[in-house]
Parts: sequence; C-alpha cells; structure tokens
Amino acid sequence: MKAQLKQTVIAPLFSRIPVAFLAKLTGMNLIIVYYHVISDDSLPHVRNIYPYKSCSQFSSDIEWLLKNYTPVGLNDVMTSITIGKPFPSRAFLLTFDDGFREMSDIVAPLLLLKGVPATFFITSGFIDNKLLGHHQKS
Repeated sequence: MKAQLKQTVIAPLFSRIPVAFLAKLTGMNLIIVYYHVISDDSLPHVRNIYPYKSCSQFSSDIEWLLKNYTPVGLNDVMTSITIGKPFPSRAFLLTFDDGFREMSDIVAPLLLLKGVPATFFITSGFIDNKLLGHHQKS
C-alpha cells in the first residue's frame, strides 16, 4: 500500500514542485536525481513496475541539468559530508538503481560523452539474472 501511495500520489506531487523552490525551502545546494532504467524499448522486466524515460527524454534531462547545475560525483558528496567541503552552487548527483543492462548499453555511453559522473547501484546477485528483485517476481 505504501509503495502504491508513493507511486500514485507522492512522486507525481513532488515531481511538479520546481527544483529552485525545493532548494530554497531546504537550503541545500545539492539535488540527487535518480533513475531506474532508460530505454526506447518496452522492457518486460520493468514496464509494469514503474514508468521510465526514453533515450531522448533522458538526454534532454541531462542537457537541462548541465545548463542549470554542476555535476558532482559520489566522492564529492562523501568529502562534503566527512570534512565539510562545500558543493559548488547548484550541484547535482546522478544515481541509477537496479543495475539493469541498459545502464551499460545506453546510459554510460551518453554520460561519458557529456562528462557527467554518476553512481550505479548494482546488486551482484542480479547479474546474469541469477536472482531477481522482489518487484520483478510474479
């Protein structure tokens, strides 16, 4: 029930709030942007779980972020937390959950081309479909 509420009410609500307003409200110079998967294809392993962006939508997101924010990596965030080194004004950290193959096939080449660091969270048990995430099981 909580996941459904999050997906149908909370996420759409917060996705409509301008990032600049959230930054003022929280006083944070960092936004963390996350995705699960990017693809132009209909992906049977996620299409019934959550929506995802096409390659062109993702590319547009990256262009917008680069025009309005400075990319930082996870090491920059950890350094800021541990020694208090400030972020650049208006920084963003890009992360990807689930570690789907599309990360290496689609996402990584685009990010390398644009020079954008990102953090990929990969569950080693899911490699080669040895195990499935609870949300991929029927």
